[in-house]
Amino acid sequence: MLFMKSRIEKETKVMIKGIVMDLDQTLLHNDKQISRYTLQVLEQAKRQGLTLFFATGRSVMRIENYRRQVQPEGLICLNGGLNLWQGQRVSQYPLNPTLVKSVVERLNGLSGCRLTLTYAETIFTNDPQTQHDDPIYHRADLPGCPMDSVLKISINLDSDQEAAWLNSLDYTCLANAHEPGYYVLVSSVVSKLTGARDLCRRCGLDLSELAVFGDDFNDLPLLQNCGIGIAVMNAHPEVKAAASQICFSNEQDGPAHWIAEVLLKEKPEF
Repeated sequence: MLFMKSRIEKETKVMIKGIVMDLDQTLLHNDKQISRYTLQVLEQAKRQGLTLFFATGRSVMRIENYRRQVQPEGLICLNGGLNLWQGQRVSQYPLNPTLVKSVVERLNGLSGCRLTLTYAETIFTNDPQTQHDDPIYHRADLPGCPMDSVLKISINLDSDQEAAWLNSLDYTCLANAHEPGYYVLVSSVVSKLTGARDLCRRCGLDLSELAVFGDDFNDLPLLQNCGIGIAVMNAHPEVKAAASQICFSNEQDGPAHWIAEVLLKEKPEF
């Protein structure tokens, strides 16, 4: 049923106690929905005692619908910049205000540059189309926004002229394998692995007890440092090369099939 780079031994199956799932291009179909089969598998996983986590670059506000559907106990949001356990904030990592100011001053108003500042409970953008497409975003004069509590900066560039400058800053700068010209800046101490460590300390799990699913560059630290790292078939080649296992694509419910085949004692019907 599954294409894998290696077989999983029985003792490995017993070891896994938590499941960490990226959302876009991994758990979600391309239409941004979670399939009925995936929901059934995840519900069965919870009944079996497995702990569920989302690990996403999205803000808490932009995963509310998925959170209601799946009800994971752990949320690793903003690529590890904001992390919650059972709805309670465990950790957050704001960007350096001086560096935030330098990015805003340099890029805000630059032709073809869409800029977004994400905070724990709100998102400001300089792009009217972004606000029109998703009312969660608030249009704002970004130079007038608070600079001391920004958790993530999202940047869409029409050209690569500023990419080298972005990569020279004291941030973690993440490119997106599926969207050229899109960059995310988070604190230099932050990754999804940071969030997983913080939540594991809270809930008593070890990183070695986690099965992790991902597709993009921001998933690499988790895939390489947890118990089992599983890339979906549609993942970037570099991500698939780093993973210990490969499952079906997001459109084929790859994570759900892997969980059902490897971890569940009772398998839902497809």
